[in-house]
Amino acid sequence: MPNGIDVSNNNQHVDWAEIAAAGYSYAIAKATEGLGFVDSTYEANRAGARAHGIAFGAYHFFTPGDDPAAQVSFFMEHAKPAKGDIVPTLDYERVPADRGPAEAYVVALQRECGHWPIFYSYLSFIQSMRIPAASPLARCPLWLADYTTARPGPPAPWHEIMIWQHSSTGKVPGIGGSVDLDAGTPPLDVDAHPIVGYDVLFYEKDGKTRHRVHPKAPVLYLAQRPKVKTHGRIIIDPVHKK
Repeated sequence: MPNGIDVSNNNQHVDWAEIAAAGYSYAIAKATEGLGFVDSTYEANRAGARAHGIAFGAYHFFTPGDDPAAQVSFFMEHAKPAKGDIVPTLDYERVPADRGPAEAYVVALQRECGHWPIFYSYLSFIQSMRIPAASPLARCPLWLADYTTARPGPPAPWHEIMIWQHSSTGKVPGIGGSVDLDAGTPPLDVDAHPIVGYDVLFYEKDGKTRHRVHPKAPVLYLAQRPKVKTHGRIIIDPVHKK
């Protein structure tokens, strides 16, 4: 499983040549926080990672008291995510654990970028949010912070963990102090093609088995399969020309 790190101004100088030589394949860096903080190391981290062939992404530290749409604009202005980067991340870990503002943020960012951002948080915070399967947050790839010895199972409503942050006290060449360590394969923004249709997915009651249905005939598909017990979760995603 690919290994990565996430960094911020707390890590100060990062030697990206050493990071690459040590085998870390991706990095996600703090870009912004709320509506007034821009990470002073972001530009250097982005340039250093890209220069050494490390997949790079940016995250925004969300403040629930600030307007979600304004935070998206602030993030896009300073992070400048580009094609080929890891898709942007919403870092939500500051109380109150109110899913409404976070949902508004990911919807606004999806409209801006054309894809759902990664959602980062820790287990107890996610559980306190009581996120239903129909929430826009459930559409976001999950990056879970959980400092246990074994990879955890995904919290509801997710069915998989895209990235597991398994340590906040890691030691790696090129960084003087502790650094967050991650395992998993983050999604890249490589889609530069026009939308030509839609995929329709529905889940069975086990929450894991899923079926891809022709968008013009989902009712017919189910009618022809009377033994299939649906989960009630339907996902519609754009299909892009290859």
